[in-house]
Amino acid sequence: MNKLGEFSAVGRCDRPFRARALIVVILSVLCSTSVWGQQNEDHKLSPSDGTFCDYFGRSVSLDRDVALIGAFQDDDNGSNSGSAYVFRFDAGSGTWNEEAKLTASDGSGGDDFGGNLSLSDDFALIGADEVNANGSNSGAAYVFRFDAGSGTWIEDAKLLASDGAAHDLFGYSVSTFGDVALIGALQDDDNGSSSGSAYVFRFDVGSGTWIEEAKLLASDGGDWSGMGSSVSTSGEVALIGAYGNPDGTYFGSAYVFRFDAGSGTWIEEAKLLASDGADHDLFGYSVSISGDGILIGAHRDDDNGLDSGSAYVFATPATVDIKINGQDDNILVTSTETVKCTIDIVDNGQAGDLVDIWILAVLKNVTGFSFGYYGSAAWISGWNTVYFTGGLFDHSATVHDAPLPNGIGLWAVYLVVDGDSNGLLDFSEILNYDSVSFRVVP
Repeated sequence: MNKLGEFSAVGRCDRPFRARALIVVILSVLCSTSVWGQQNEDHKLSPSDGTFCDYFGRSVSLDRDVALIGAFQDDDNGSNSGSAYVFRFDAGSGTWNEEAKLTASDGSGGDDFGGNLSLSDDFALIGADEVNANGSNSGAAYVFRFDAGSGTWIEDAKLLASDGAAHDLFGYSVSTFGDVALIGALQDDDNGSSSGSAYVFRFDVGSGTWIEEAKLLASDGGDWSGMGSSVSTSGEVALIGAYGNPDGTYFGSAYVFRFDAGSGTWIEEAKLLASDGADHDLFGYSVSISGDGILIGAHRDDDNGLDSGSAYVFATPATVDIKINGQDDNILVTSTETVKCTIDIVDNGQAGDLVDIWILAVLKNVTGFSFGYYGSAAWISGWNTVYFTGGLFDHSATVHDAPLPNGIGLWAVYLVVDGDSNGLLDFSEILNYDSVSFRVVP
């Protein structure tokens, strides 16, 4: 074992072969009415200056007509300093042309630049987890930007963790989407030895810089959790793999964080586990999120034989939002005021699932909280609907536009999506919820 959960074997280059991102080129898929195929030899990409043991293809990322390919043991800046190549598809000739070779401006031997990378729009994010900027193997990530005017790729930023320390391996995993960069630090120790973490950076258009926005930690992290072994982002959602476990069984998990625009913070939304997971499956060793879909690899699952491997597909839950007078919080209204309660539900691809959608009203008083669950009998006169059932769908509605009740105090209204469409509120089946509170004064 070298890094957390990695197994090493001496290869032809007498260097450790690191299993964390095996690259598979699919040449064809048989026994199907639709066939995936390598169309011609021009679609096999090789670098113009490739050489012995560069490991070109160790990491790859594709965005439309641009391909970014890592060669983490390229030696341009010293032994195993690493590099990445940009290829662009030319529709006229039908070929992929090498456009640029990217290396760190301050690169040095052993940096592993290109061990992990991600491409989105005109930004390339490249991990170098063994850079020594904050101590030995503390790690870094580099941002390159394509300048359309000059037709060149420019090193835009070198990203470092604000609290980086030796052996954190910041940059072990990277993902970028739009103005967000998500970077894993596999061996960060905030939640225990090698518990792991991930950092969110956001590009600020005004200053033209990348700013560290958050450090994401698992709420239940512990020693050897390995959080940050893999990361993927769709912008406002971060998916972080954690293939280790505090008990050392390597069962594995993955965490979903969502950016809350109201508070400007990232909130842990879910911990994902394999329904049939077992010790040493390494669930979460690889992760990917796109739109409403989540894909998680477990390459040592044994369903088809020892270490045959598998991957799990998850659907993101419905996005729900409820507001009073167009606001989420700090709402003060008078008892004679007419207010508007609105809800917005986005199915995230789960249309057709049978669900119950509830509006729950809560009134805080001197004796505590009293809950009321209401069906066709309205909370107060003026609620149009407080209970829906049937297929979950993209939906916006005004569910209340009337004078407030006479209850003076702090009210809260909850919007709850219940996955069991039986007309009963079952908290064990909650898919998602949102709440808004407001104070009623005389």
